[in-house]
This record gives sequence, structure tokens and C-alpha cells, in this order.
Amino acid sequence: MTKSNTALSPRADDDPVLAAIELTADAWRRYVAGCAREPKDADGTAAVLTPAYARWQAAQDDICQDWDGAYTLMLATPPTTAAGAAALIGAFLRYERALGTELETVAPLLQTLLAFLGGCEAANPERHRTLSPRETKHSKLSAAARRHSRASAMRREIASPRDG
Repeated sequence: MTKSNTALSPRADDDPVLAAIELTADAWRRYVAGCAREPKDADGTAAVLTPAYARWQAAQDDICQDWDGAYTLMLATPPTTAAGAAALIGAFLRYERALGTELETVAPLLQTLLAFLGGCEAANPERHRTLSPRETKHSKLSAAARRHSRASAMRREIASPRDG
């Protein structure tokens, strides 16, 4: 593969965050598929008091833990290329929006950064800029990983049935 092809089509081995994003996407697909298999009563409501629901809930809890681990890893993995940084921002926005997270304060900044990073790649596709260790260590997105534990608890609460 030529260097220009690599720059235009980043592969997971070009930036560790791309592999983490792929792992998270796989876990998300399993989570969504599991939600679609939730046992329902004849009226379409969750069949909470059935053995089938208990089995589904146990399986879904495992799936949620897998997704949470993959998402936490994705957020904690510093990108080493502009393409990796852009992919991480896009993945973060996609999952947080899917989970209903209020992003009105951070989304505009991240969209601006995403556009900037896309412009960097488009303007110079021959160059894959690798961030220095200092830049990756001080990544602002790593702060999102630290805040993620609160969001994880909220996701587990949403995924579990409510009494009442």
C-alpha cells in the first residue's frame, strides 16, 4: 500500500485508537441487537416477570459491560494521527448522541475540531502527522474518559427495567 493510500484510508494498525473504535462499534452492534431481542408481552410491553426476560437481562448486562469496557478503552486511547483524532471525535459524538447525552456545550467545539482535522487531511493527504507523546498525554479527550464512569452508570440504569 502506498503512503498516500494509507493517508486517505487509515487502517487500525496506523493508529491504535482506530482499533479501539472498531472494538467499540462491534460491542455497540451487539448491544443494539440485544435490545431488539428484549422479550415482550402480547401488548408489546417488556415481559419483565418472565424467566425469558431474566435470561435476556443477564445476557444484556454482560453485553452492556462489554460495551462499557470497549467505550472506556476507546476514550482512553490517545490518537496518534489526525485521522485517528477525527475518527475518535466522530465516534464520541455518535455514541453520546445515541445514548441521549446532552452535548450542546461540547458538540460545536468537537464539530469544529472535526472539520479542522478533516481539512488537514484533505489539504495534505501525503502527510500523516503523528502527535508527540506530550500532545497525546495532555489530550483533552482523555478527560472525557474520566467523566465516562458517571455516564456508564446512567446507561446501566436506562438498560435495566424500572419497578413501578
